[in-house]
Amino acid sequence: MSRDVRKGVTQGASFLTNISDYSWFGHSTALPQSLQMAAMQAREEEKPDIRSTNTGVTAIISPEGKIQDKLPAYVRGALNGKISPRKGKTPFGEYGDWPFLIGSFLVLTILRVGWKDYQLLHLRRKKSK
Repeated sequence: MSRDVRKGVTQGASFLTNISDYSWFGHSTALPQSLQMAAMQAREEEKPDIRSTNTGVTAIISPEGKIQDKLPAYVRGALNGKISPRKGKTPFGEYGDWPFLIGSFLVLTILRVGWKDYQLLHLRRKKSK
């Protein structure tokens, strides 16, 4: 889902919106978790998010990921509020997971080389005894 959001922002979206049917989640922890994920995406992209759900949590989320207003799950109602659309892209919006993946690969490579050096050093010490 994050890839789709980044694609929309790359194409010029100034706010995020999500209209969803969460009835299949039932009474589970997925409803608040979905709201938390939406707040994180709003923060990643620095765009406000408007969420409308039939059984989940309907909310307005600020670009900082703060929930400005919400309706509780399983409550019928309307939510009125204002957002300030934002232009531009964040580094995450521009590059996605690539910096993290490259950094992880480099760290793992360094650890692997270090482990091999440690094993060689340990073998040399055993042989010299």
